[in-house]
Amino acid sequence: GWPTWSGDSTVFFHHQADDGWWSIFRVDIPENFTEYTDFPITPIRVTPSGLHCFTPAAFRDGKRIALATRRRGVNHRHIEIYDLENTTFQPVTESLNPSFHHYNPFVSPDSEFLGYHRFRGESTQGESIVPNIESIVSPIKTLRLLRINGSFPSSSPNGDLIALNSDFDINGGIKVSKSDGSKRWTLIKDRTAFYNSWSPTERHVIYTSLGPIFSPARIAVQIARIKFDP
Repeated sequence: GWPTWSGDSTVFFHHQADDGWWSIFRVDIPENFTEYTDFPITPIRVTPSGLHCFTPAAFRDGKRIALATRRRGVNHRHIEIYDLENTTFQPVTESLNPSFHHYNPFVSPDSEFLGYHRFRGESTQGESIVPNIESIVSPIKTLRLLRINGSFPSSSPNGDLIALNSDFDINGGIKVSKSDGSKRWTLIKDRTAFYNSWSPTERHVIYTSLGPIFSPARIAVQIARIKFDP
C-alpha cells in the first residue's frame, strides 16, 4: 500500500516481505506501458531486512525517499530519509520528539520541506472538550487551515460540509460536520468505514469504503454509496 510516484515511471510502496519485515519496494513502469504484455512486473525491494519501513514518500530528485520506521528497541515510529544510491538512513524526528509516534511523511514539490503525521500517545492534561473543527493560524495568509477531529476528511463540492471517519474500530462509521464546526451528525455507526469521497455531480452523496482496514486481502471491503438529507 501507500504508493508514491517518483517521476513518471517509478512507483514506491510498502509491503510485508517473505521474511516478515515490512519493507519498501519499487516498480519501474516500462516506456511502452500501453503495449506492454509481460505482466506482472516484478517489484524490487529497496530497504533492508531487519527494519520495518512504512508509508514511503518520494523526493523529486528520485534519489531519496522519506519513510516511517520502527527500529528494534524503540517504542515509537519515526521519520527517516533513505538514500537510494548510498543505502543509508538519515534520522529526522527521533532527535526532535523521541517519545511521539510519527508516520505518513509527505514531501513538498520542490523537495525543500518534509511533513508528517505526529501522535503524542495517551491523552494529556488540558482542554477536555475537543472541537469538531478548530481554526489554526496559517503561515500563508490566503490559505485557511483547519484541524479536524477525525480521519480521512473530505469536503463537499460546495464546501459547506465535511465527511470524516471517527476511528477504525467496529463503532467507527461515518460522520458529517458543518464546515464551520457548529454541528456534527452520524450517518453510519457500528460499521468500520474509511476514506470518503463526495460525488461531484449529485448533492449529498458520499462514497466510502466499508469493511476492516489494514486486513489481509482475503477480507472483503466494499464501496458504498450513501445519500442523506441534511
